[in-house]
Amino acid sequence: GSFVAYVGRISPEKGIEVLLSVAERLQCVPFRLAGSYDAMPQLVDKASANVSFLGNLDTKQLAEFYGGSRFLVVSSRCFEGFPMTIVEAMTHGKAVVAPRIGGIPEIVDDGSTGLLFEPGNSDDLAEKVRYLWASPKLCKRMGQAGREKALREYSPEGYYMRLMALYDEAVALGSS
Repeated sequence: GSFVAYVGRISPEKGIEVLLSVAERLQCVPFRLAGSYDAMPQLVDKASANVSFLGNLDTKQLAEFYGGSRFLVVSSRCFEGFPMTIVEAMTHGKAVVAPRIGGIPEIVDDGSTGLLFEPGNSDDLAEKVRYLWASPKLCKRMGQAGREKALREYSPEGYYMRLMALYDEAVALGSS
């Protein structure tokens, strides 16, 4: 991939200021942000030259966007239950750099399918982005591991199998 991807709403709770400060430090790394920036239109003019704001993308454009990226960054400062952008990136074979908050550590296996950083910590995020950007083979391995996990755990079949196992467990507990 030829850029670091961000997908989602561009608003304060999503940690955009942290992501943009990282981009400003890492001028040699291109960042592309897909999503509505209506809540923070002033950022377009303030962002460093290596940042592109693409606005909302349709399904086909988003698939191409993931395909062209090296990895996805999620920069949220707020609790995230189950961000679909992480699973979407994983199904496209992309590593994910995300904050250690909410349900995210249950999705991103630190060191295996991506890297976790401390929420709001631009130094930690910059270190993780720099490391992965310089390691395309590692990005590919993490992306493959993420794709395997997403297909195994988040596909309709994987969900069904886990649900049935829970039902079986509940029935067994109820009959004891």
